[in-house]
Amino acid sequence: RSYSVTGVQTCALPIYMRKRFRLAEIPYNDRTCIIIISIEETTVGLIVDEVSEVLDIPSDQIDPAPHTSKSTRSRYIDGIGKIGENVKIILNINKLLTEDEITEVSNVG
Repeated sequence: RSYSVTGVQTCALPIYMRKRFRLAEIPYNDRTCIIIISIEETTVGLIVDEVSEVLDIPSDQIDPAPHTSKSTRSRYIDGIGKIGENVKIILNINKLLTEDEITEVSNVG
């Protein structure tokens, strides 16, 4: 099955988040979503398994990321958001693309 995005400007680069985080691939399904973001003036589509909620977390409710090993997964973490008793991991979207990917996309446009 194929999916399309309508009403959105052309996405220059899709990023399959499972691959980026070195997780096992799974087939796309009706819960698969594309989150459109902008990184250094480049439109990027983050392909994710699903979106369960969208939050606006006040900056005073976000703590710095804990010190962990420099693993592939932890380098993307920017902070930890707190909403009541719930904890949310805040990603640093500027670290999702490598310098080579940014250069490649810039040359396409």
